[in-house]
Amino acid sequence: MYYLLAIIICGIVAITCVVMAIVSIIKKKIRLFTSSIIVFVITCITGAFMIFRFAVKTVDYVAKQEVQSTISKGAELAGKTAGSIISGVAKGVNGTLDDDAIAALAGKSGTIIGKAIKATSSGWDSTFRPSIFIDASLANAGLDLGRAEELYERKSEDAFMSIFITFTKSCKGTLKLTMYDQEGKKMTIAQTEINEKAGAEKLVRFDFPVIHTELTRYYVLSKM
Repeated sequence: MYYLLAIIICGIVAITCVVMAIVSIIKKKIRLFTSSIIVFVITCITGAFMIFRFAVKTVDYVAKQEVQSTISKGAELAGKTAGSIISGVAKGVNGTLDDDAIAALAGKSGTIIGKAIKATSSGWDSTFRPSIFIDASLANAGLDLGRAEELYERKSEDAFMSIFITFTKSCKGTLKLTMYDQEGKKMTIAQTEINEKAGAEKLVRFDFPVIHTELTRYYVLSKM
């Protein structure tokens, strides 16, 4: 602002000097002419210096704004990239084994029947949906599996799987839910007693004594 004001003043003084020089020539006043020329030269030099300084300041200001904008955009891009990486890692971990591979792996753990159902997850990794297979021991038990959800209560540190089951046949005994890792190795089991008549519908809960959900890939439901 100060440089711009100084440039304007120098311009006014320079114009005034030119007018005075013309008047001095007309009136033949040598001293006035000389003084006008000297002041004009000094004013022009000063004005040129002020213009230079003003230009430098303007360039510096613009450069700083561009740098700040670049840094801001860079930070935004870095944030988006980090978010994409985290999301990609989560998807990569969850996709280590696809459904067919999990089914083949579960087949090695025992004889399974039908297709697996997908459980929702709450409290651990909500992006992962573990598979639940039915063992051949329940082939004729008349169990129709509905919604399943694995839960972890942080306060009580209780871990369990709840499965909504429709009993198309009367069923009595012990149901066992076995947890396996991605290599098909048993991790832990949960058991619950049932005594249901045909047509009954019930949410069956399996409580696990030890849980390592970051390693869990599938479950197998069987009857003891």
